[in-house]
This record gives sequence, C-alpha cells and structure tokens, in this order.
Amino acid sequence: MQKQEDNTNNSFFSKAMNPYYIAGITLIGCLAFMILGKISNSIGIIESGERFPYVAGGTFLLLFAIYNSIFSLNADDLNEYWKQSFIAYAGLLGGTLLFAYLFSSLWLPGTFGWIYGILSFGFLTFLSIMGFVKRVFNVVKKEDERMHGKWD
Repeated sequence: MQKQEDNTNNSFFSKAMNPYYIAGITLIGCLAFMILGKISNSIGIIESGERFPYVAGGTFLLLFAIYNSIFSLNADDLNEYWKQSFIAYAGLLGGTLLFAYLFSSLWLPGTFGWIYGILSFGFLTFLSIMGFVKRVFNVVKKEDERMHGKWD
C-alpha cells in the first residue's frame, strides 16, 4: 500500500487571499455576466428583463461574501483582514450598483434596495461566524498542543 499525500497545504482554500483581489475578480465576473445578459437579450436568445443587472450584481455580492468569509479563516491578522474586507465590499457594492444602473437605466428598482441591504447584513454575518469559528479552533488547537504536543 502506498502512503497517501496530504494535500491540504496545496488546496485553493488553504491560502489567504487579498480581499481586494477577490472583489476585483468578482466585479469583473459581474460585469461579464451583465454584458452577456445584455447581448443575449438583444439577440433574442433570452428575455432577461430590465432588472437583470441588479440580480447579477446581488448574486456576485453573495459570492464575494461566501468566498471572502472562507478565505478569512487563513488570515494571519483577522482584524486587518476584516478592515480590508469591508473596504473591498463597499467598493464592490458601489461598482455593482454603478454597472447595474448603467446597464438598466434604473436606480434600485422595486425591492432591490432591501435586497442589497440584506446581502450586506449577510456579509457581516458570514464574517462574524467565520471569526468565531477561527477563534474556537485556535483555542482547541492550543489546548491540544498543551495536552499532546505541537501539531505537525
């Protein structure tokens, strides 16, 4: 039998990622999705509606919140990471709202103001949960090291 290698250190999620980088990739993806929706709507492939850019923006805000929360587990300084995350989220929120307005010519139609507010609250909730999980893990790790020796 061959010994299996431990690839946890090579995992995509085991690396700390800069929140600005994640926000930039997310904004580019959101913009590409809005452009694709506009082109598909003009050609007649699908009928996306005038509110589609706001739906796309909200979707990518949620993706940012999830991935940024996961990557926060690997941050060396959690408080600094959170500060950068809040700034990156604010920039992403502004960017998605601007692009959605430019693509739809509507400013927060219907209940999208509430939806974006709930997404922002969800972002803060995700970060708080991950911060709590990281702190609990660090306490458990220190206790285990104290009782059984250092982790490899």
